[in-house]
Amino acid sequence: MIHLEKINGENVWDILKLKVSDSQKSFVAGNDISIIEASTAITSNGYAFPFGYHMNQRTRLPNSCMSLLDL
Repeated sequence: MIHLEKINGENVWDILKLKVSDSQKSFVAGNDISIIEASTAITSNGYAFPFGYHMNQRTRLPNSCMSLLDL
């Protein structure tokens, strides 16, 4: 089961430790860039939805995903 959790001051450091594999670097930005983009969108009256997710509640290994909307 997937567990979604808003990124906050406590879990952001676990999210920032995640790295994209070399084979995926051309497809997605690193989490540091995504968090900066989310912060910029929010402070510019935009919308960002940064979440961390865990594939397994027992191990709580973090991953991240984010949606930015330009409305």
